[in-house]
Amino acid sequence: MSVALWFLNPTPPPQLCHDQRKIIASTPRCVLLAKRSQRHSEATLPGEHAPMTTHHFNATDTLEILRKRKKIQQRKIYTQSRLTKLRTDLVKLRQAGASYRELVLWLRQDKRIKITHTTVMPYLEKLPELKECNHAKLP
Repeated sequence: MSVALWFLNPTPPPQLCHDQRKIIASTPRCVLLAKRSQRHSEATLPGEHAPMTTHHFNATDTLEILRKRKKIQQRKIYTQSRLTKLRTDLVKLRQAGASYRELVLWLRQDKRIKITHTTVMPYLEKLPELKECNHAKLP
């Protein structure tokens, strides 16, 4: 079998006899592609639809597979925050009286992390170290 045919069909169809396989193997790939496109164009006339395939299609199994794929795609992937490495420094600065915007400025200038105060705020509010301290005196 030639290399060009290997890309089209790695195994010859079982219904062909040995002589027919030799003919197909010796036919150039461009001719085979042209014949295949002719077969498909002859199958339908203008205004008609192509005939339905005869393979068995199980809609319920296919739908179940699609729903499983969708569920996997919808799963949230939790990654570690960039702020986790600087947790102790952020807590110390916040307990010292730094505002969230000052923390963002410190992160941007000293640590080269571009982040907004609306990201820093929920991260620090979830930490148990800062839940213990009195937030009334912090800006």
